[in-house]
Amino acid sequence: MSLEGKVAIVTGSSRGIGRGMAIALAQAGANVVVVGRTENSEKSRIPGTIHETVEEIKALRAGKAIAVRCDVTKPDEVEALMKQALDAFGRIDVLINNAGGSSTPSTIMDTPVYRWLNVMNLNINGVFLCCKLALPHMIKQQAGSIINVSSGAAVSTSPQMAAYNTSKAALERLSLVLAEEVRSHNISVVAYRPGRVRSQGAEYVFAKDFDWTGWDDIHACGPSTVWLAQQTAKTFTGQVVDRGGFGKTWGPKG
Repeated sequence: MSLEGKVAIVTGSSRGIGRGMAIALAQAGANVVVVGRTENSEKSRIPGTIHETVEEIKALRAGKAIAVRCDVTKPDEVEALMKQALDAFGRIDVLINNAGGSSTPSTIMDTPVYRWLNVMNLNINGVFLCCKLALPHMIKQQAGSIINVSSGAAVSTSPQMAAYNTSKAALERLSLVLAEEVRSHNISVVAYRPGRVRSQGAEYVFAKDFDWTGWDDIHACGPSTVWLAQQTAKTFTGQVVDRGGFGKTWGPKG
């Protein structure tokens, strides 16, 4: 599977699932814009920076990559991100909205208002902004692929997880609506559930003695992400897909 000459923006790719996706896209030939807020690991509670992801891509002698610091909840920074991508590579073919987060589990009654708003702002408003500002360039090309990273939490009724679960449910609905809005421009839009991945973020959240049996590493999403990145509205769009179904219920045939 080749993405030679394509340009992909991956938000939240300083570590974890996003880093794995960025590396996979680069190995498939894409030029990758590595996006995140972490530039200095000493100032972060979780290992990983956008510059380290770029260096890893360079070490693999894969596609070209640049690091762009961006808070996806801020319109001016997202606008600057798109400009930097265009200045560096001249086009935008793939957008992966991976940046996201949760908050300390709590009941709805006990959830502070600011925490609820923070989760919604990052998981929904950030995706909206990136889509809105990347789409004009894809529409101009009459082709593109948008992959919004969701979660099985979108259909979960687990107590004390209302903010995260609600945000992912909203993200999936946004994805399906957007897919119909841009279908005539040959742009694919999907919501992608990566499943259980042992990312640095997951390691930070769970206890040190947590049983990781059955969890995959951050590179597990690579093949399915590369396939989705090649799609347009003519081939595959308007779907909510689970990584576990790749090559079985969706993806390449045979």
